[in-house]
Amino acid sequence: MNRESILVQRLVRTLDDSRSLYEKAVRKVVHPHLRDLLECTIGAHWLIADDLARHIGEAGDEVTRQGSRLGPLRNFLTRRSARISLDTDMAYANFAAKREADILLGLHEAASSVRHARLRNRLQMHCRKIERVSTGISRLRTKMQLGIGPAGLAFPKRVTAR
Repeated sequence: MNRESILVQRLVRTLDDSRSLYEKAVRKVVHPHLRDLLECTIGAHWLIADDLARHIGEAGDEVTRQGSRLGPLRNFLTRRSARISLDTDMAYANFAAKREADILLGLHEAASSVRHARLRNRLQMHCRKIERVSTGISRLRTKMQLGIGPAGLAFPKRVTAR
């Protein structure tokens, strides 16, 4: 296996790990916009991983699509951390933002070190997709931190009688 295939295989594993985490998180998230963003991210990860796996297959190398060895442990710890968090939705939004930033960093590193022009163009195209997803998650996370609702209005605050 050449160096480019190893880089791309690592990206495929990371995308598969993130996708499996998001598939489980979607069932636990209450915030409708976060759920929609996670479902959109699942689709983007699926398409990107399929495209990259297809490229590995075309190069004549073996493709494994079951994620990394540490992926299930990382996902388990993430779900546990979210479960004990005070705000589960915010915890999943934070984890998703960090995970997407890591994926974006991996895509940029791969795109800068790959010599094959067609693969480099694919990686740059996928970088733009992940940048859009990452920006959407970061914007929603900021809105959730500020307590801003979907229409740009503040969430109603609980009023207590004195």
